[in-house]
Amino acid sequence: MAEGELYPNATPTANWGLVGAPTHHEAIDEDRASPNTGDYIFANDVMGGTDIFDFANTIDDVDEITAIEVNLYYVSANADENPGGGVTVDINLGGWQGTKNISKPHLLAWEAFTWAGLSGSQADLDGLQVRIIESGFGPGKYIPDICNIYTMVIDVTYTPTGPAGYQHKFLGIPSAKIGKVCGIPTANVGKIKGV
Repeated sequence: MAEGELYPNATPTANWGLVGAPTHHEAIDEDRASPNTGDYIFANDVMGGTDIFDFANTIDDVDEITAIEVNLYYVSANADENPGGGVTVDINLGGWQGTKNISKPHLLAWEAFTWAGLSGSQADLDGLQVRIIESGFGPGKYIPDICNIYTMVIDVTYTPTGPAGYQHKFLGIPSAKIGKVCGIPTANVGKIKGV
């Protein structure tokens, strides 16, 4: 297994409130080590209000995506359980995977929301989206007075293409796409003594 990290780079749908940045994705694209509370998006009491984020995929050579973790640095305050609505997060990896509630009472800190047991492809990852919705009905849903999201980081767990142990690139070409090295099939490279 391998892991990679993605940050939002576009907001095709932007209905949440915005503070301190020109665009919604720029408000929450800070590095994990230094989240910025000077710019953020916030739930603005629009039931069904949705922000959808796209990502510049820097992960290639994916055989299978097995898990996606959405890490949010956020605060949610004065949230009371109410059948009227809540704030949820969902991922689109070849289709929307199911919402998770993020508007329960929460102090300003990181929290991870994980979708495991996935079977996504490179094309699915290239089209990855995350949506945050101010909605949801039924028990366990919350309407917060405050729900501010300051930073979003996506962790991707995947199986790389190519023979195990040889997922590197040679002159920019994935090892799985190189048929032979010095006349030896790459599938047999692991069997050569001293390699």
